[in-house]
Amino acid sequence: MSGQADKLARFRQLQQAVFEESGARPTSRFVEIQTPPLRVHVLEAGAGDPVLLVHGGNSVAASWAPMLAPLAADFHLLMPDRPGCGLTTTFDYRRVDLRPHGAGFL
Repeated sequence: MSGQADKLARFRQLQQAVFEESGARPTSRFVEIQTPPLRVHVLEAGAGDPVLLVHGGNSVAASWAPMLAPLAADFHLLMPDRPGCGLTTTFDYRRVDLRPHGAGFL
């Protein structure tokens, strides 16, 4: 395995451990978006009205794990890893107008 593949495998392993500890059972999938061109990792859980949970800073979608079980009882939760975080591809933020970028990403 390459260094990058090892890191991704380790991230997935740790993410799964967090879910098991919290009792959360989200599904993991990838969505290809065009603007900006990214492969976005999204966690989903629950059913009902949709709720988008967006992590802050240099965090990951799995940081919502402690809240998933109670919220998933009533809502369809969508939790993307932001660009460059978790399993979403990286993004060069230099010379980017952040407000339209963030709105477009979400």
